[in-house]
Amino acid sequence: MKKKVLIIEDDLSVRENISEILIEEGYEVLQAVNGKKGYQEAVRNIPDIIICDILMPEMNGYEVIHFLKKNPLTRDIPFLFLTAKTDLSDIRKGMGTGADDYITKPFSIKDLLNAIKIRLEKYESNKKKLKELTLSLEMSLPHELRTPLVGIIGFSRLIADNPELYSYEEIKEFAEGIYRSGKRLHRLIENFLYIARLEIISANPSELNKQKMERVSKAGTILNQAAVEKAKYAERVEDLEVSISDFEAKISLEGFMKVLDEIIDNAFKFSSPGDKVRIKTGEEDEFIVISVSNEGSQMTEEQITAIMPHMQFERKFHEQQGPGLGLSIAMKIVELYDGKIIITSGDNKITFDIKLFKP
Repeated sequence: MKKKVLIIEDDLSVRENISEILIEEGYEVLQAVNGKKGYQEAVRNIPDIIICDILMPEMNGYEVIHFLKKNPLTRDIPFLFLTAKTDLSDIRKGMGTGADDYITKPFSIKDLLNAIKIRLEKYESNKKKLKELTLSLEMSLPHELRTPLVGIIGFSRLIADNPELYSYEEIKEFAEGIYRSGKRLHRLIENFLYIARLEIISANPSELNKQKMERVSKAGTILNQAAVEKAKYAERVEDLEVSISDFEAKISLEGFMKVLDEIIDNAFKFSSPGDKVRIKTGEEDEFIVISVSNEGSQMTEEQITAIMPHMQFERKFHEQQGPGLGLSIAMKIVELYDGKIIITSGDNKITFDIKLFKP
């Protein structure tokens, strides 16, 4: 099926020129003579990509994208500004509204086609990722939600039906079961929402650029505190070994805390009391490196390369909390800030090397 391109441009010669080029390349072309008609055409026919001039009568390009981004039907459509203005402030304003790219007049045919091709490919890639995420949610939610809900309903039903039959200690045990199930359900829902949010950020250039400006300071202190808290929660303080220096990194505080929460939690979850969990920091070229390793378990190469939102490695051997989203979330967050997580496994040990850019 032909990709549909909407051209919003008040200059007839420019509009016709672009239209002829795109038709020759096999695109279906829609045209609009001003911003108002362009917005109406976009809502009516939902193009695959929009090329829009900035200075136009009735509604300028900034207003067009403003209304398109507010409309659920059109907010995700790739949007390219077409402008004769080369002032950086105009370009910055355009990109800040959520535009994916800009083309400066006069333009070459090669530059025009290349810009369209790149944005369409990225759009299709994002749609594929969201489709996979949706499928993962559909596959995982019924079972994963049912498990903690059964615990909550079961324990509370016992107390509600015949409270006089149970001792104080038994009721306390039931309450603790309800609390654990509630915490599990809360974490599960938060993780599903978090990974969906990450996909949305990744597909939004302006939001992505804003996120990449974030920095975290005193990261070593935060890391040490997170490690100690996780060890206490797992009742394994004696298994924790740390060698941590303070540092700064290119990542948001929220993202950094989430990565630590998932990776360190994973280290304790997939090891047993007595197995060491070691955390250390170092530097490698332009990266800060946080190494988190645990004894007592391994991952195959297939498991390492197959970390996806719906994946849970060795589920039949380990009790999982949630559908295995934790590692996917941590990797996605680090990638968002152009870092990486390298997983190595062998000799009855798993190591996660979290590499974040120095400021």
